[in-house]
Amino acid sequence: MKKFILPVCVGLLATGAALTTQSFKAHNSAIVDGHMLDVSDPANPKCVNTFIECSTIPSPFACQDGDGNVLRELQGTSCPESLYRP
Repeated sequence: MKKFILPVCVGLLATGAALTTQSFKAHNSAIVDGHMLDVSDPANPKCVNTFIECSTIPSPFACQDGDGNVLRELQGTSCPESLYRP
């Protein structure tokens, strides 16, 4: 009986570890292009793609372009959410 239980436990442990690793990788892959909010025309603000990779996962560091503008996530025609450095 012991010869049967040990391989089953090892198999379950390996399966759990594989699923946890896969879930962790999927969670960290939230990379999107950052958009700058262009308010040069206050009546018609728009989001401009900067093609800078940013993360949607919160961190203490904001994703910024070279001029220090905080980049945002495009949602439809607006960009309300700030992004973070990957």
